[in-house]
Parts: sequence; structure tokens; C-alpha cells
Amino acid sequence: ATPEAALQSLLAFVRERDLHGIMAVTAFPSRQADKINEALASEETRRTLSEQMQKGLFGVVMSESVQKHEDGSTSEPIVQEVWPENASGQVTVEILKTEQIDERRVRISAKVLRGAESKVENYTFGKANSGWRHLWP
Repeated sequence: ATPEAALQSLLAFVRERDLHGIMAVTAFPSRQADKINEALASEETRRTLSEQMQKGLFGVVMSESVQKHEDGSTSEPIVQEVWPENASGQVTVEILKTEQIDERRVRISAKVLRGAESKVENYTFGKANSGWRHLWP
């Protein structure tokens, strides 16, 4: 019903890996939407995409390290995911500012708290017949 509620829904759908929910609250340019729908026909692609979105939401980072062996040699670089202290997947959103762009678009600046990490993010929502939808850049 409101852009703020649409933002909460978007982040909840990402947390739950609900691609249908994400698609319901996001407006993609038509060419991009066609490519996304085509890609989502594959179960493997859906799983990979939902995992990547969830990692982005929870703030996972990639860490590269090299192990030293007793003989002085080193291993090949080892890349692994490092998750923040957010095992519950808890994400809190604090709306900082809502700015009316025009009669059908609103920009929301929000502080998104993921575990101990917080970051200010900006989202643009457009009014559609079915309610407010996140406008994908």
C-alpha cells in the first residue's frame, strides 16, 4: 500500500529466497524482465540467483587466503565466504527519508542493519495499478 511497505516486502522476499515475491514487488525494464523469466525457467538458475540475493542481503563477503606449509611452500589462494555475525539472518530497516520524485515515483533512503553491519541504501519505487513496485535500475 505504501513505498515503505513495498521495501519491507522486498527485503523479506530476498531473505526468504522467494523469487516470485521479488518479481511481484519489482518492476524490471521489459527486455530485462524477459531475460530474467527465461533464466528462471531453470531450477539451477533459480537456486543460484536466490542464493546470490540472500548473500547480498546478509552482507556475505569473499575472503582470499594462502596457507603456508611446513616446508615453506604456500597453497594456491583459497577463496571462501565469510558471513557476518548474523546467523539468524535478521535484517532491520530504518526509513531515513522519503522523497517524492514526481507523482508516480518515490525515492527511499533507508539504513539497513544486517547483524552488526549497517549501511544506507537508496531504493526507487513507482506507483503501478497493483501498488508500489521497486524500480530496478
